Amino acid sequence: MKKSIFKKLMTAILGFMFVLGITNYFNVQNVYASENAEFTVSVDSSKVNPGDNITYTVKMSGNDSGVALRLWLKYDTSKLELVSTQKGEVFDGATAADIYTNDKGAMNAVVASDSTLKNGTVFTGRFKVKDGVTGSAAVEVVNNELCDKDSYFLENKVNNNAAITITEKSETKPDTKPDKKDDTKKEDNKPDVKPDTKPEVKNGLYHEGSDWNYYVNGKIATDVTTLVKYNGSWWYVHDGKIDFGAKTLVKFNGAWWYVHSGKVDFGANTLCKFNGSWWYVQNGKVNFSTTTLVKYNGTWWYVSGGVINFKATGLCKYNGTWWYVQNGQVNFKATGLCKYNGTWWYVQNGKVNFKATGLCKYNGTWWYVQNGQVNFKATTLCKYNGTWWYIQNGQINFKAVTLCKYGNNWFAVAGGKVAWGYTGNLKYNGGTFRVVNGVVRF
Repeated sequence: MKKSIFKKLMTAILGFMFVLGITNYFNVQNVYASENAEFTVSVDSSKVNPGDNITYTVKMSGNDSGVALRLWLKYDTSKLELVSTQKGEVFDGATAADIYTNDKGAMNAVVASDSTLKNGTVFTGRFKVKDGVTGSAAVEVVNNELCDKDSYFLENKVNNNAAITITEKSETKPDTKPDKKDDTKKEDNKPDVKPDTKPEVKNGLYHEGSDWNYYVNGKIATDVTTLVKYNGSWWYVHDGKIDFGAKTLVKFNGAWWYVHSGKVDFGANTLCKFNGSWWYVQNGKVNFSTTTLVKYNGTWWYVSGGVINFKATGLCKYNGTWWYVQNGQVNFKATGLCKYNGTWWYVQNGKVNFKATGLCKYNGTWWYVQNGQVNFKATTLCKYNGTWWYIQNGQINFKAVTLCKYGNNWFAVAGGKVAWGYTGNLKYNGGTFRVVNGVVRF
């Protein structure tokens, strides 16, 4: 069974176990120390009131070898109500992944990949503080299992420092005590000037209920899709409110920006599908000028003009090596010839082999490769699979009956290869030469 299939099966089993409430299935036998793997739980507000909405975030850092992860979390259902969950970048490229919840205050995140899991956000959970409650509450990691590609569990650290304090909203009562000092008889006693009582006109982002709404001139801008800066981050507003589940591209101030989990990810270097095309994101925005290779979900894709060219077949230089691209992706199994910039190059296992000298069959013809490229001027002999073949103008001439000099000797050629069994006379360039066992005797 392939490892990716194993991981998918294990993910399905874990999800089923979670629904049944089974929490102690694994008995860890082998533990390797991980260098710096660490899980941190944080919350966007530590002091809240009943009815408020809060967001808990679980992040992973320092992982350099873990390929599969399971996190168990718990929360107090008497005080918190789970509204939604959102997968983070740790899930990017996963071969099997999901988030499971139940009505007992338990959450289970399971993710597995064929390569090392990314560091960053594992997932976020939005909760509503229940009405009429006070005191403290928290979302905590109660168990976690991180393992490497050899299925050994890795030790790691957990920081559960995200407790909240719930208090009733305080009401400010007016001061009803009269002023002891009676100034009503003073001649200069004048009525107070009333302040401007016009209501505030909302503009910008406002946290209202479970939503972050975007206002323009006092109204939610339901017809607006844009980016809005708030508390140092650029948030994606779609139809008048932040879309925390968005993973897309947004044009803003002449650039196309990459949005992940509702905000611009300025550190992203990835591919993103938008309007039917896959675009190359570098440092958080589309790079329209680049031609390169990009690894995404285990495949190396060819990007030209900032977008994957699925029709491309040719060569592309990446990290000092020339790779063979077929139908928009690197074909690591390819061995053959490829024309690039007027030269026919020899490709072996998906890349140009500049050291190769030999024969290569292409479109029914056997071509002579020298130093990684076809030498169309070559007239020589070349040994291939135990036979010495006659090369003329860069290809085997199967009809040739002639003499050919190779090294310090002249050899008799018949049927495109050295005639080792021939002894006799052979005419060449107006002369007659004595041949013994395929070699000219002078």
